[in-house]
Amino acid sequence: MDRRTSSIRRGRRDEDIYKAGYFPRLQQHLPLIHTISNSFTTSLTSLPTPQLPLTNQTKTPLPNPTMQLTSILITALAGLATARSTPSERRQTSTPSCRLVAPTDLNFGVADLRSGTVVTKVLTFPVGPTTAGPCQLVGAFSQGFPIDQGGDAFARLNVRALDGPAAGSLVGSFGPLEVANDAVVKDTVQVVNSFSCRESLSFEFAIANDADVDVDINVAFTASGLGGFFVQVGDQCN
Repeated sequence: MDRRTSSIRRGRRDEDIYKAGYFPRLQQHLPLIHTISNSFTTSLTSLPTPQLPLTNQTKTPLPNPTMQLTSILITALAGLATARSTPSERRQTSTPSCRLVAPTDLNFGVADLRSGTVVTKVLTFPVGPTTAGPCQLVGAFSQGFPIDQGGDAFARLNVRALDGPAAGSLVGSFGPLEVANDAVVKDTVQVVNSFSCRESLSFEFAIANDADVDVDINVAFTASGLGGFFVQVGDQCN
């Protein structure tokens, strides 16, 4: 039995890994974002910190993170000339047929550890029933986005589709991100692949580790307006 087969059998569900504290630096990241609306003019609010009772907390808006993510997405995917567009340019580029869909779970954590623990992550994107395609799975991370990435050069992610005609197939990869001091070094946007739009799209993310190196590799973050994986929807995005 090879290491990776054994690892998978001994692997834990991602929820258990979070509870067990395999990603201790994740607590330093941005607070969990309650929702990201399906448009480039996304409205973001932060949820209460998990250490205190939810009934005693007040939701507060993040300090305009959407403008930063919107800008790098527009730059990379819509071909604008500057990396920071003006508000009027953003309004012109944001159309009903070009929007972003955030996953239902904003906590992300995958790992392939020397102990044999393998953690994968499933993200589901509620695209909606009346969506005009195409749909693209995109990883978009702004400079300074907080992330716990162990293994650095080996932290490339494999992505498999869990539904549709390609269910179970490897449909792309992502990264590794350039990270220093637990933060993304530069604005990064990468299209993983394009798909026919469906009401819901689900993907499984895992550490690739094609070379089967014997090091601890992990990627963990909480998605927000500064970064994460999204589905870009529409035929007027480019």
